[in-house]
Amino acid sequence: MVRGVSAGWGTCFRTVLLDDCAQTLAYKKNTIAVGLHSGSIVILDAITGIQVTILSGHTNLVKSLVFSPDGTLLVAGSSDNTIRLWDMQTGGVVKTF
Repeated sequence: MVRGVSAGWGTCFRTVLLDDCAQTLAYKKNTIAVGLHSGSIVILDAITGIQVTILSGHTNLVKSLVFSPDGTLLVAGSSDNTIRLWDMQTGGVVKTF
């Protein structure tokens, strides 16, 4: 048992294999964002494990991810020295810093 995790949690529900090394994860409203070494961000449905989309734009590993409180935006920081703000509805970049 892991300290702080409910005893009601069972074993692994689903395993998802990726073609690249995962660097960071974020979770919000049954959506998982996985930042990859390649610079891509894979968006997964947390219930089914199905890949919803891939966000492309960073040119180096994605080091950090965080969803907005309502889950409509995703912020990604990368080793390419940029931070991108993504619209989760369209998959487009709202702004690059």
